[in-house]
Order: sequence, then structure tokens, then C-alpha cells
Amino acid sequence: MRIGINIPNELMQRLEPLKPELNISQVCRDALVEKAEKYERMEASLREDEINAVVDVLWEREQTLLDAVDLDWEMLGYEDAAAWSKEAGQDDWDGILEEIWSCNEYGWPEWRIVPPTLSGVKWLTDHRRELHQREEQVRQTDRRLYLRVIRLSLERDPQAIQRKYMTAWLTHVKAVWELVKKREIEHLERQLAQRAAPPTPEVPEHLFGDVQSPEEQSFQVVPHHAGYALGVDPLRLNHLIDDPDMEMPPTDGENGR
Repeated sequence: MRIGINIPNELMQRLEPLKPELNISQVCRDALVEKAEKYERMEASLREDEINAVVDVLWEREQTLLDAVDLDWEMLGYEDAAAWSKEAGQDDWDGILEEIWSCNEYGWPEWRIVPPTLSGVKWLTDHRRELHQREEQVRQTDRRLYLRVIRLSLERDPQAIQRKYMTAWLTHVKAVWELVKKREIEHLERQLAQRAAPPTPEVPEHLFGDVQSPEEQSFQVVPHHAGYALGVDPLRLNHLIDDPDMEMPPTDGENGR
């Protein structure tokens, strides 16, 4: 394809010295090729950024849905055991302790224990029900992702899940009960120590009679005569040590007394 190119006269004058070695058509083709390639690179880069942005959004959405159906059964066991320990009454504790004792006595696996249900406290079956609801939500949201969820569900081992959950559950409950027993033992020891210690003897008040204890005696100021003659200042007597020429005050003998 041949096209015409308009070049300003001023530019042609500047190119005049280069005419012997200058191919204007080739220069124009090279410039157009460079421009086209630059545009294509920019367009490809923008398209890639858009694709990556879409992929990131989809990946984050899929990861959120997958995380919702990938439960941490061990952590759920600890959390549910903590809630159960706070709400359980004495009968509930007696029941679970009896179950643990029976398992130890007859060699049964403890993770098969089913603890007494309490209102408002979740257990393994509640989480399995929630998991089924989340899987159904994925099915309604993304059919393609639902196939992955189904594969994950088929790979789960219900027995392994129960073992992991109940092992964590019982570990927490046993630790709480050990703290309870320790506190009860400390309380009994304090009671026994108080009973064994003899009482501090106290003397009845009526046996003191008129004698008052030092704490009950009131403080009294008793006057004391120092023996100085009238008009003698005891504080000025200290100066006589340094000044022997100072005139002494008259004594009783000089006054004829």
C-alpha cells in the first residue's frame, strides 16, 4: 500500500544534507512499526493486568469458599470443651468422669465418648451439620467449584475427624478437672491446718483488776525543779566556758541569803 506523507518545508530543509544516505520511506516505515509495536505491548500488558485482576478475585472467592468447608477439627474440639466446662453442672461432670473411668477400666477408646449435651454448647454433630450447609451454599454459588468440594468431602475420614475432635475435647476437660481437684485439695489442707493450730490464749479483762496495761495508761507530764537561782538563764551558762571574764550573776551568798 502506497500512501502520501506530508512533510513541512522547514523539516525538508533540515533533511537536505542527509538526502544521499536517507530513505524517507524507510524511516517512516520504521517509525510506524515502532509505534505499532509499542501500542501492541501496551495493549497486551493491560489485557494481562485485567486477566490477573479477574483471576485474583476468582481465586480469593474460591479460597474463601474452600476455607469454609475445611474445618480445623482439633481447634473446634478445644473451643467446644471450654464452653462445655463453663456450663456443665455437677451431674454433667460426674457423667463424663464416669465415661472416662469406664474407658480406662475396660480399654475402650476415649475418643468414642459422647459427652452430655448442654443447651447452647456445640458438639461434633453440630459442626458436621454446619459443614453440610456450607457445601450446599458452594453448590448454589459455583457449580465448578462444587466438584472440588465434593472430592474433598469424599476424602474425609469421619472416624479420623471424630478422633481428632474428641482427643482435643477430652484433653481440655481433663486439664480443667485437674485444676478443680488441686483447688479442692488446697482448700482441705487450709481447713486442716486451721483445725490443728491451737488458739491464741487471751486473758479475761476482769483478772487485771485496777492494773492497767502500758497501752491503756495515759501520758502525764511531771514537773522537775532544776535548782537554778532566780534570774539565771541556763542557756547563757554555756558561754562561760569560752569567756571567763564575763560578769557572773550574784549568787545567794552575795545577796546575804
